[in-house]
Amino acid sequence: MNQVADTPGLLLRPDDQRNAIEKLALAILTKTKATVGFVVDPTGSSGTSVAVQLALRDELRAKLPEKAATSWIDLVSKIDVPYDPLLATMLPVSTATNEGLAKVDASVRTMLQSVVLGQNDQ
Repeated sequence: MNQVADTPGLLLRPDDQRNAIEKLALAILTKTKATVGFVVDPTGSSGTSVAVQLALRDELRAKLPEKAATSWIDLVSKIDVPYDPLLATMLPVSTATNEGLAKVDASVRTMLQSVVLGQNDQ
């Protein structure tokens, strides 16, 4: 059985400074066969710059190398506003217009199928 967990955003800080919700989010990522959708807000309106968001992504990918290689999707949100060319390799999505959501759905389904097939091979 597969489940979806939408965790709150993590902040770039040492693990010993994380709050209970952040620790729960990390536990979900490390202890399950989760597919990770890492969403970058290119506007910085969350109070976190793109550079810091990318640093957090890199830190998480280093902690989760197996997921980074097989079940990780980088998304850039709010594509109806201009965004940094550094984000060009990410899947663009807009919840305002639904643009890109079908591609995300297809990518997640493909990853989940590979997880299920991998379980059947064991």
